[in-house]
Amino acid sequence: TGGMGGCALLGQSLINVNSGGTTRLSGAFMSTLLAAGIVAAAPLLASVPVASLVGLMFVVSFSTFSWSSLRLITRIPKV
Repeated sequence: TGGMGGCALLGQSLINVNSGGTTRLSGAFMSTLLAAGIVAAAPLLASVPVASLVGLMFVVSFSTFSWSSLRLITRIPKV
């Protein structure tokens, strides 16, 4: 199995900031709860199809992408 570690980090940060957490303590608390939830639900998570996880990653990336940044692509200098 493989994955992109940045996706979980981005999702966790967005949830934390949108909930009002801005300190290091809120980040540590969120990561501890997330790790405990994954360990507790490991048998259930093992039965989730990979295709549904891919769909979830597409939804997360679609909602977090800054679509207005596409207008800037013509202003980026070519190397």
